[in-house]
Amino acid sequence: MQEKKHPMSDYPDLDSELQKTATQYWAMQPLFSEGELQKIIAARRAIATASRTVVYAVYENRYARSGGIFAVAENLPSALRNVCAQVVVMSPFHGGLRKAPDRPGEIVGQVEVPFDGRSVTTTIYRYESQRVRWYLFGAAGFFDAPGGPNGEDPYDHSSAAQPRVDSNPLQLRDGLFAAAAIPCVLQALGIVRDVVVHVQDWQLAPTALTVKEAIVDGLLDSAAVVLTSHNPYDCKLTEADLAKITRRSSDASWPRPQLEADQIRPAGDADGDAWSPLADRGTPVVGDPTAIADMPHGGADAVVRRRGTVYECMIPLVDAAVSTVSRQFARDLRTHPLQVVHFTSHLQQVFGLRGLVGVDNGLFMQPHCPFTPDAVERASHGDFAQILSEKRAKRATMLAALTEYRPSARIGGLLAEGSDDLTRLADEVPVFMMFGRMDPGQKGFDVLAQAVRKLAANRAKFIICPMVPARAEAFLDQWRVIAHQRVGDVVIFPFRMDQGYRESMAGATFCVMPSLHEPFGAATEPYLEGSPVVAHATGGLIQQVVDARENPAEATGVLYQVQGVGTAEQQGRQWRAILESADPESRMHYPLYVSLVHELAAGLATAIGIYQQDRQAYGRMLSRLYPQAMTFDWNRAAAEYGAIYDAAARAG
Repeated sequence: MQEKKHPMSDYPDLDSELQKTATQYWAMQPLFSEGELQKIIAARRAIATASRTVVYAVYENRYARSGGIFAVAENLPSALRNVCAQVVVMSPFHGGLRKAPDRPGEIVGQVEVPFDGRSVTTTIYRYESQRVRWYLFGAAGFFDAPGGPNGEDPYDHSSAAQPRVDSNPLQLRDGLFAAAAIPCVLQALGIVRDVVVHVQDWQLAPTALTVKEAIVDGLLDSAAVVLTSHNPYDCKLTEADLAKITRRSSDASWPRPQLEADQIRPAGDADGDAWSPLADRGTPVVGDPTAIADMPHGGADAVVRRRGTVYECMIPLVDAAVSTVSRQFARDLRTHPLQVVHFTSHLQQVFGLRGLVGVDNGLFMQPHCPFTPDAVERASHGDFAQILSEKRAKRATMLAALTEYRPSARIGGLLAEGSDDLTRLADEVPVFMMFGRMDPGQKGFDVLAQAVRKLAANRAKFIICPMVPARAEAFLDQWRVIAHQRVGDVVIFPFRMDQGYRESMAGATFCVMPSLHEPFGAATEPYLEGSPVVAHATGGLIQQVVDARENPAEATGVLYQVQGVGTAEQQGRQWRAILESADPESRMHYPLYVSLVHELAAGLATAIGIYQQDRQAYGRMLSRLYPQAMTFDWNRAAAEYGAIYDAAARAG
């Protein structure tokens, strides 16, 4: 099968943003003397590409997972070996989690880490995955999150016994300690020369500072730091917080940039109205970074005012443009009302000065075509009978599995003509599936719940498979009500399914992804199982899902888009109110949210119409799933990250 050229293979932003290689002197000079600054610059320029070691630093690992960040860390580093001499992964050992072993690997050393005025003994462990060495480091009193209700989330310091624990200060403490530990661990391992430390998210972003201090102090010979942000979240950072890892903590050391008027990009300006899709996973928000959004940006006042969040402080210290995990999401961070008003208002200056690029993730599953070569070949000639037959077989397998799988903890249940024998379900009745974290601030389970109410009873069946954190109980309760109201149409499995999960993903007529915002998304997962997707047009989902209404010949699902009313500032404030609503029903007070529900209901109706009334179109859609999934490739991602590493080493 000939693979389709990716619609953004000529992506222009990477080269243009990587031209922003100049050292951010306005941020560096208040921190370092001229001699120290020249030593840092020389150490960065001394990195030899031929012998370069990339240290992929990430908060998650095989024993501590939350969303898609671990999936990236498990897949990308092996591809990065194509652009460097050596790749290692570095991650904290979260020993308080339910699945954490006593020893996560071979002990390869210990090191003393200076932190908050004391020396902390830190143990280094090693294991190997996909031919890449992982180094985990742990210390008593750090990385001890119990993991929330299921004991698995490294960002969640609550537990069943203590559900009200505030995770925010503990997560910041652990992130700062990790940043302090990384240069020490590198020195202990002998990784001190030709090093690019590739840190992920705000938790490890302070490594941009600690690596530079390690160069000044002679711990590292030649090194640079680059940053990838997998989400829009940030964290407040005070002088007292910074003092735990550096003597350079005073307000005067962290000024805001003084910019000319035409360089300022305030939240809610006309750029927000310019948002549009390209034509061609995570942690909770910590603190309220938007609280500083209204501070003046220019004039003498800007020099006095201190930068107030982790990203605001650390992005100017990284050595190349910041990256994020899809090209569309990079644009969203600079232009979408939700981002520029609610999440990233305070970051627009540093994004503009340092640069921001999107590097698309690859596949999170081993690539495999969900249909036989014979079915694919026939479909390429316009004969979809075989591929439709194979899809019906997947549906039959799903219905048989769900008929047998009836755990007591499930909510609701599906019925076929009043019977719980789902193998009797009429072929024309579509089955939708939604899966993932029930994150009230991102994934949109509540949007689907409201959309289900708008569809007539018995028109479709819904399989809901959420992982439910403690803060989402009200949103799970909403689905309990839906299951009671729509008996036979809805089943919820609020836990990891022992059986039937993959069968459901493969047999579903469509999977649903109504994310409020989505850095990358997971549409490629159901594609590889043989199911198209109904999705909100946001972030990476815009790139993954080809809309049947816009491009029926290439369609892989249905995209719907919110109909925003008012200025970008007004829309952004509605988004903020929606995300801050603790009660899912109260979100219906906001016109923007009502539009999300209405458009999703219309998208579901479109999907139902295609399935029931145009089997040729549905068969064509099935034939496009695998080629579309294969446009996302870790080797291409690695090549683009390689360009970022090159830019970091040549920064002036």
